[in-house]
Amino acid sequence: MSIYPLKYEIIFDQQKDIIKKIAPNVFLSWQQKKGASYIIKIHSGAVLIDSTGDSAAKIVIEALKQINLRPKDVKLIFNTHYHFEQIAGNDAFPDARIYAQQKEIPFISGEKKGKQKPSFGNFIFAPYTKKSINDLLDNTKLTFEDFCLYIIHTPGHTEGSASYLYNDILFTGDLIEYKENKVFLSSFWDSHSALDSIKRLQVLDFEYLCLGDGHVLREGRNIIKYLSSHPHGHKV
Repeated sequence: MSIYPLKYEIIFDQQKDIIKKIAPNVFLSWQQKKGASYIIKIHSGAVLIDSTGDSAAKIVIEALKQINLRPKDVKLIFNTHYHFEQIAGNDAFPDARIYAQQKEIPFISGEKKGKQKPSFGNFIFAPYTKKSINDLLDNTKLTFEDFCLYIIHTPGHTEGSASYLYNDILFTGDLIEYKENKVFLSSFWDSHSALDSIKRLQVLDFEYLCLGDGHVLREGRNIIKYLSSHPHGHKV
């Protein structure tokens, strides 16, 4: 696992913040131990990148209220991978279409049981999405009204993990993780695939790196470049 010292982190105070603006029309909603959801405000409502590990999605719904939106205003949800803290809130948004990379869909829908990070909630309360899930192909763009998202298959944390590029913001799920002011590759499923995925992301042009654990980092492209060339750095 590779490390990179961080100097440009966007601070989210979990004692005070319900929602944090990252860039124009892009917000972070985050609750400790229940994961993060990124909200992208569009003309007719909102798009979510992941829906947190709360089946009621309470913190996301409260965050939406802060920008004058309701649960029914969420039009699309993009899951980065099938783990509990990314998908639990999917069904809390009745009008949303849900998308994921095709290899993740059987796990998100509950047809298959995947490997979860060890936690009480993951094994006792792990929810599955009851709604139908739309599959995403690698290296494609999805457009909806004034919204456009670029999809990149980035296996490593799971076999079907996906990263999403929106304007100058890259959402990588748990492919990259943060701990004690360091970032490192997550090889939960396969370390070689994780490194290959990082190398694929090098060609993208972006400023912000948004991780699945809720950390938002500036100079994201430099972090990706560092991780791609230091695969055997100090273990955190």
